[in-house]
Amino acid sequence: MWPRLTIDLSPTDVLHGLLCTVLPLPAVDERDVVAAWGRGDALIAWSVRSAWDAYLQALGPPQPSDEILMTSITIPDMVDIAKAHGWSIRAVSVDIDGRWQAREWQ
Repeated sequence: MWPRLTIDLSPTDVLHGLLCTVLPLPAVDERDVVAAWGRGDALIAWSVRSAWDAYLQALGPPQPSDEILMTSITIPDMVDIAKAHGWSIRAVSVDIDGRWQAREWQ
């Protein structure tokens, strides 16, 4: 992958960034975020990795026969987090077919 070597910022983006460093942002409560999603079963986390870590902690220790299936193409940290919780990982091969990607699911 090659970077574009150009900065994709407009003057408005730069001005907004500068204003956000000077002016205080309004406080956002967890209830506001959940209300914006329209459902009560939202999970708020700093990142996908921290949400994954919290989820595995909530599950508790795995049984000896438990394993997590992951595609071979994944974020390496996700595997490391699962292994740190004692889970065994099984890589699953997923073939990508252009015809499958173009299919419209209903």
